[in-house]
Amino acid sequence: MLEPAQLVPLRNVRINLEKHLFPGGNERRLVRSEFQLYHRAVLRKPGKSLGDDVVSAIITNANNAKVEPGQIILAALLAHRRGNEEGKEDRPFYPSALAGPSSLRHLAFYREECARRYGTFDASLLGDVAQLPSNHNISKRLRDSEELASRWAIDSYLGGAENLYSLYEQREIALDPWWLATEPSYLRWVGRLAEQDADELAQVEDAKDFEMMRSGMHALKRHRHRAVIASKQPAFPAVVSMRSKLVVQVALIQATHFGLSHSVLVPPVYDKPTGLWHAIARTIIASRKPI
Repeated sequence: MLEPAQLVPLRNVRINLEKHLFPGGNERRLVRSEFQLYHRAVLRKPGKSLGDDVVSAIITNANNAKVEPGQIILAALLAHRRGNEEGKEDRPFYPSALAGPSSLRHLAFYREECARRYGTFDASLLGDVAQLPSNHNISKRLRDSEELASRWAIDSYLGGAENLYSLYEQREIALDPWWLATEPSYLRWVGRLAEQDADELAQVEDAKDFEMMRSGMHALKRHRHRAVIASKQPAFPAVVSMRSKLVVQVALIQATHFGLSHSVLVPPVYDKPTGLWHAIARTIIASRKPI
């Protein structure tokens, strides 16, 4: 039986992926990273560099509007994309637009639309409101991967397994490369595979089977390569920060699914998301024990 003193509300839980994956990060670096991430997602190309004055303006405007800097950036880029589509143009996006009053107008428009349609406001919903193709909506792709991985991690822990290797073996291709790049257990798992793949190919005697097996490996290797490359991109810190927030949001969904109150066994801070998924599993186990 769980005692209330043992529990921490999920809304108070924090994930320190940023500290784990890129020590020394700061807010200005994150703003620049978010700009590159969203520019590539929305406009399908790298963005220009952000000057210090623009970064300062974005942070100030975000603080005044009580939103994340990335939401101001994304709203401005979505508005620019909409203007290009309506005018059938391909005008470049100039970062100075993020420092002017138009960025706050775009934010207000999309925030009102999100509230009207969904009753809340976040980056994944901004993409839906703007009818951004799902493969361009990085927040939605991360959320989908998080929901799959978290459920797998909880079920596996309840079944006696404490790592996600079975998930990667069976569903690797279903997980977004950006998500994979932020997951420490995946990076460890990939590091063990090269020698294993070579051994398996060496044991195949039939030429047709060899080619089929090698072709399948190539598809997976391309997927793994994208994940490894993602971790070296300027947008990577923004993805890590985004996932840190999504983990807690998805945890609330999983807690509801398993019939828990929105609380978990301590501790309240985790360096890795799997720590939180295992905490939820331990909470499930403890809640099933008789008094």
